[in-house]
Amino acid sequence: MPGVERKGKKQFIVDVNIGKESWAEWYEWIEAQNDDLPDPEGLADHWNNMPPLAPALIEGVLRQGHKMLMAGPSKAGKSFALIELCIAIAEGTKWLGWQCAQGRVLYVNLELDRASCLHRFRDVYKALGLHPRNIDKIGERILGVSGSISVTTRTAAGTGRLRQSRSTTPRCSRRRRNCESIWKTDLRNLSERC
Repeated sequence: MPGVERKGKKQFIVDVNIGKESWAEWYEWIEAQNDDLPDPEGLADHWNNMPPLAPALIEGVLRQGHKMLMAGPSKAGKSFALIELCIAIAEGTKWLGWQCAQGRVLYVNLELDRASCLHRFRDVYKALGLHPRNIDKIGERILGVSGSISVTTRTAAGTGRLRQSRSTTPRCSRRRRNCESIWKTDLRNLSERC
């Protein structure tokens, strides 16, 4: 309210006669400010003519163009689960009971040193009893910075991204932000190269 003091400070009217005269005029203006979102669609418009589903990357779990986040507390096994997923996609085998489409995988390691990461892959192959027939389909980017892990897959079915996240977010440092920037660039480059 103009002229009223609140906490020792006088209030003023900043401007008058701004905005639109009516709801219709405002609605027309807001529609003209296109946000580049697609127009809303009704389910009834597609009920009898459904579009085809994107190919599955992980049967019954993840399709081409979809994203999946694996989260949990520290030491819950997220890293090993994602390593198993990398192997399942590279080899075209099952992961946790779900069939995976065979394809190339980029494993972005932001938590271990290079040697430990490589040993983990070999240990997981051994524990699964798999012969590494397609290890050339697994690429890695070792950045050696604590944080999250990202797996990008490229199969005949398409591209999918999986990200592991800790339940608590570590403090961000300049080095970590720079590494994440490199990591995101690598994922874009992988999509272009595959």
